[in-house]
Amino acid sequence: MIRVALGALACAFAAAAFVITETRMDMNHGLKAKVELMAGKLSLQPVRFQTGFDHDERLPDWGFLADKLLDEGACIRFENADRQQVYASCLGVAASSAATPQWFSALYRTVFSPVRPVRRTIETHGEAIATIEVSLDPTLGEARAWTETRRIMSVTASAIALLSVIVYFAIDRALRPTLAIQAGIDRLAGGDLSYRLPQVPLIELQRIGEVINRMAARLETAMAERAELARRLAIAQEEERRHLARELHDEFGQNLAAINAIAASVGATAKIACPELMPEAVSLSQIAMNMMNELRNTLARLRPAVVDEIGLVESLKDLVVGWNGRLGATRFTFSEKGDLHELPDAVAVTIFRIAQEGVTNAARHAGARNVNVTLERLNGYPAPSAESAVQLTIEDDGKGLGPHENAGAGAGLAGIRERVAIFKGRMDLRSEASAGAKLSVIIPIALTAQEVA
Repeated sequence: MIRVALGALACAFAAAAFVITETRMDMNHGLKAKVELMAGKLSLQPVRFQTGFDHDERLPDWGFLADKLLDEGACIRFENADRQQVYASCLGVAASSAATPQWFSALYRTVFSPVRPVRRTIETHGEAIATIEVSLDPTLGEARAWTETRRIMSVTASAIALLSVIVYFAIDRALRPTLAIQAGIDRLAGGDLSYRLPQVPLIELQRIGEVINRMAARLETAMAERAELARRLAIAQEEERRHLARELHDEFGQNLAAINAIAASVGATAKIACPELMPEAVSLSQIAMNMMNELRNTLARLRPAVVDEIGLVESLKDLVVGWNGRLGATRFTFSEKGDLHELPDAVAVTIFRIAQEGVTNAARHAGARNVNVTLERLNGYPAPSAESAVQLTIEDDGKGLGPHENAGAGAGLAGIRERVAIFKGRMDLRSEASAGAKLSVIIPIALTAQEVA
């Protein structure tokens, strides 16, 4: 719109300059025609004197010239053969005609020079007897230029206003579908890949919408395939962990228990028969106990058996109690809201894994004095008609995360984000430097149960 108006103004200024130039040319041609007419009249007077038709032998017959040929703003100057001024007459410019704005007068005088006077020599029988000069008052040229410019600028201003209104409504009508396209692109950018842009009247916008819809469809298919692959990998990973934990428990656990029993038997025998072997027997028993403790920790990381045995809530309580026992400077608390019994196995294991990672990050990197873990059952998520969801919140009062860390850098946060994405949940991390951090994870229960069924 602005460009159209500027283009129209440029055309208006060009037209004004053209009109002023034409006006100056007309004024110059008028001066030349007037001089020729005056010279013709004055050339006839000596002839009339000689033939006796005119008894008044004054040259020039100034009354005729002043009355018939002198116009507003014009000056006539008559010189004899000796270049002495004989007669001169000027007719001023009326005040109404000379009313030109000061800014226009200054601009006109800067760009254009005054119209030059026109001189004409009067000859009789090939001999110059006089010279006549006609000139115009400079204010007359400015006044006429202003009159023509004002006229064309008025017409142009009206045309620009009308054109702007027409262009505005035309562009508004043509580009109105772009609002729907922009809203659709915002929805696609927000993650709603199932949305498709509507049809619009303009062919160019239709092509853009078709391309965006094709890209969204391909991206939706790719994301669905990726989510399915990630889901299968997560299920396979949990199965492999369960199998590995069972093997370690059955094989290494029994062997370590046997080693510990043998070491105790060796110690009892050595106490009676060979006291020198007592230290080695005790050392062997301690090594076996240490290995059994490490095996328990490894089994807990591979497969949280406590989740299967005592449930998610009690497992999280044990997790918080364990961290309180390891770190005396940080206080860990746990709270629950809603009915959290009979959760699907996939939900319970995923929530426990995320809690492990989140609490570990808060304990090792946040430097917090308080870490609060909250587990809540959400009914009607993501819509009132939906079944429900589980929300896990881990909040601390530590040093917070920097801009780059808050953006998702780090394997721990990336792992949490992947687990949430597998089950089409939502993760929200809010943190500011020296203001702590708050991690919130929501996993739909009904959708999760269907996905892993």
